[in-house]
Amino acid sequence: MLIFAALALSCSPKESKKNEGGGEVMKRYEDVVPAPRAFDGNKQADITYQLLVYSFADSNNDGWGDINGIIQHLDYLDAMGASALWLSPVHPSDSYHGYDVQDYSAIHPKLGTEADFANLIAEAHKRKIKIYLDYVLNHSGTGNAWFKSASASKTSPYRSYYVFSDNPGSDISAGLIPSLSSYDSNKWYKSASGSYYYGAFWGGMPDLNYGPLSSVESNATFNALASSAEKWIKMGVDGLRLDAVLYLYEKDAPASNAAFLGKWYDRCNSYYRAAGHTDNIYMVGEAWTGTDVMAQYYKGLPALFDFEYWNRLSWGINNSTGRYLAKDIMDIRDACRAVRSDFIEATKLTNHDQTRVATVFGKSLEKEKLAACVLLTSPGKPYVYQGEELGYWGKIGSEGGADEQVRTPVKWTKSGKVPSSWTSASNIDNSMLTADISVEAQEADKASLLNVYKAFAQLRNSYPALAAGEISAHSKYNSSNSSDSSIACWYMTSGSQKVLVVHNFGSSVVTMDLSGDKLTEPIALNGSAKVKGGNLQIGAYSSVVFLQ
Repeated sequence: MLIFAALALSCSPKESKKNEGGGEVMKRYEDVVPAPRAFDGNKQADITYQLLVYSFADSNNDGWGDINGIIQHLDYLDAMGASALWLSPVHPSDSYHGYDVQDYSAIHPKLGTEADFANLIAEAHKRKIKIYLDYVLNHSGTGNAWFKSASASKTSPYRSYYVFSDNPGSDISAGLIPSLSSYDSNKWYKSASGSYYYGAFWGGMPDLNYGPLSSVESNATFNALASSAEKWIKMGVDGLRLDAVLYLYEKDAPASNAAFLGKWYDRCNSYYRAAGHTDNIYMVGEAWTGTDVMAQYYKGLPALFDFEYWNRLSWGINNSTGRYLAKDIMDIRDACRAVRSDFIEATKLTNHDQTRVATVFGKSLEKEKLAACVLLTSPGKPYVYQGEELGYWGKIGSEGGADEQVRTPVKWTKSGKVPSSWTSASNIDNSMLTADISVEAQEADKASLLNVYKAFAQLRNSYPALAAGEISAHSKYNSSNSSDSSIACWYMTSGSQKVLVVHNFGSSVVTMDLSGDKLTEPIALNGSAKVKGGNLQIGAYSSVVFLQ
């Protein structure tokens, strides 16, 4: 049960009273009834919603999600507490997903027009929602005009945009390919000109070539990509999500990659600032690796996705063990802070390349709600992935099924259709797209997963301690407390404001001694909780937040 009322109700235990016989009546546990401050409309938490343009909303019934579909549902995203949208690649591409780009300076015709995109930016900005473009710097598609020309002729003016070799093994050994230190025959593909080209992911995604790092700022490929990015920045785009940054320079990575990203960031930010902005452009990198290596990329970028956060959180919930999470979070943040003092930790549960939350938790709605509450009460700048708030399930292709099964279209109404022409119908798991899981149904159900996301997003947007606070451990309920392993407990503090966050990762009620904390001002609750003096009884898979 979700309780998130704006009514100022007291949940303090009743005082002991004399009964008629003169004896004491014992205090009893009373339900926690939260009384959060009224939301003033100021979204201060920097919550980003990741959406797949092709499957989010279809405005013209052609079976493809599109830019105008996003515009039609901006109020939904606003109600979700989003202050930014990360859009899947919007450029013409060889595949539905957009990561094999044909033209970085154009909009995919199935998604709309440049005028539509400009309108999206304007309408989003009216709601104080920023727009982040997914930008693919590591590779293009084979349908890109640059690659078509480069592949067909050794004298093409675009030949240097890609990594070509007549004898890649020998050229790598001789140091003639600056970005590679070893030869892998599985990553080289024969071109129309007879030469081989390099594709780290597969032959349909040829790697772009930026040449020696020392001269990258004068490199033709670098400048072509930067010029295309500047077009979108000029139009009003607020930031970029950079795909696959681990693979830009595979030799001497991550040092070379981070150095490259620093130069790329400076180029884009200089243009952004020259366009009249007083802040810096937002840029987040996908460095999908362990914390120690990921943290090194903060030498080049202000923000990076924290993949380890979800690993630790999902393990904890599935193993009924919450006591380590606060320490895990603090260790990750310390590693990042050691590299960059003003680092931005982009936290998340899953994304378009990962098995869905609901599948990881065996479709346990209680665990899904708990994970949402933990994400939105942890430090960092959180991302919510399309369909996560609706309880979508599915495995990524490498784990069974098609990749599209974790990229399911949004079912907006109980009886309405979803965009499905962008892929084969058999690749979408339509069994989940029932009336009950629709946005229409969940908006009407106060206890739905969608409304948990909305409530805790509003909470985060209302309290600076949650929106921008730093985490600290509880003195008793922490990683050393093996007697209460299911409890994840911490403080969040910003300036003079401090909150106590408590989550129960277990399937049983836990009674906690919190006599050193203030339990008289609860501001959020998911599940169940009762208080008696300094004691808290927190229900299975429940979350509660107290203002201190």
